[in-house]
Amino acid sequence: MKADRLMGITLLLLEKKRVSARFLAEKFEVSTRTIYRDVESLSMAGVPVFSTPGVGGGIQIMPDFKIEKGTFNNSDLSAMLIALSSLEGAIDQDILSSAEAKLRSLIPSQHVYTVQLKADRVRIDRSPWIRNRSTDNYLVHIRDALDRNKLVSIVYLNNRGNTSRRIVEPHQIVFKDGMPYVFGWCRKRQAFRLFKLARILRLSILDETFEPREIPIAELDGTPYTQELQEAITLRIKRSLAERVLDYCPYDHFMPDGNDYYLVRFPFIDRDYYYDTLLSFGDACEVLEPQRIRKKMKSKVNRLSKVYA
Repeated sequence: MKADRLMGITLLLLEKKRVSARFLAEKFEVSTRTIYRDVESLSMAGVPVFSTPGVGGGIQIMPDFKIEKGTFNNSDLSAMLIALSSLEGAIDQDILSSAEAKLRSLIPSQHVYTVQLKADRVRIDRSPWIRNRSTDNYLVHIRDALDRNKLVSIVYLNNRGNTSRRIVEPHQIVFKDGMPYVFGWCRKRQAFRLFKLARILRLSILDETFEPREIPIAELDGTPYTQELQEAITLRIKRSLAERVLDYCPYDHFMPDGNDYYLVRFPFIDRDYYYDTLLSFGDACEVLEPQRIRKKMKSKVNRLSKVYA
């Protein structure tokens, strides 16, 4: 949210004399153009922030500036507390605690209960139900590499089960579907790549530093890819499975089929991951159409049956 980012920029500028727009863009995962618009917004709101062009320049705030308690209303403050809570694990805990303490100091004493009540109405927990503890250590090392612009060496397992060594310039930590990734420039592929932390088998920080690159706006939701390849298939599912299938498609894709079943228009891509999803539904799900997908599912079920024969 923009209000959270503006607050974050202000708090960071109060701690540092001068920072580059690129540094702020990387910290808040937006473009440098967005950062310059944020600087204009802060200036219009009365915050004495300005940018200096050229070598050694950057964005800074007047040294005598202090945030007054009346700057933000209760909704602003509660929204920023929620945003800070969502950053647990992604940012060093000491820095996060310091930012939260400073933010809480802005809450007028008579409004503390109201602000906290609003903040407690939303809880953001990115951790999966079954947690891979080894990724926590990788997250700490990647944060360190990001802060110092250090290269990292990883041994990575791809989706085909093959391993390779990569030298990566880390630029962002990304959380997708509750799972952590590192987004960085892969020197082997000479392109930006997204690496899932759970697939990293070994990781080490190298002594060599790198110059941060302009970060492309990543299509992390896969929209262009899914729009091109996605098709609707017809499933017949038991009503008891409906709550799981709702994670993948809306209820208006469901049509009652007797008292115990639904017919569902299910978004599908002809890839192993999607077949694995259907298999995870067990015997509560049957593919009806199209026939080619049904035949592939039958073949996979037969092969699975032979494993347990």
